[in-house]
Amino acid sequence: MIYEADIAVKTEALRGLLREKFGVKARDLQRALARTGRRLPQALHRQAEVLIQAEREAGNPKLALQWDPAQIDQAYEAVALHLRQIDVKERRKLRLLRMAGLIVFYLLVILSAFVFWMWRRGYV
Repeated sequence: MIYEADIAVKTEALRGLLREKFGVKARDLQRALARTGRRLPQALHRQAEVLIQAEREAGNPKLALQWDPAQIDQAYEAVALHLRQIDVKERRKLRLLRMAGLIVFYLLVILSAFVFWMWRRGYV
């Protein structure tokens, strides 16, 4: 049998990891996952949904008996392992590098269009 307090501790831990790694603030795990969006793989969203569903049904003793504790532990470990492996500094650095690369690309496109326009007008 799975206890409601055990699941609450696991969902709270996942919410804490989501807050730490993605800056997502929410009252419950379901809203935190919704705010995470595509930054978390869909397979892990499904694993977290197992925890959300188990948390809902853990309040009812008959439904709590139907849940396999190993399945809940496996879902928790899969999501927590992925979240622990995320390096926040590396994510920020990659985001800045991508933005810089995009700006340089746009500047090259604009510069080449300007040179082409100058060539067509006969100035170059």
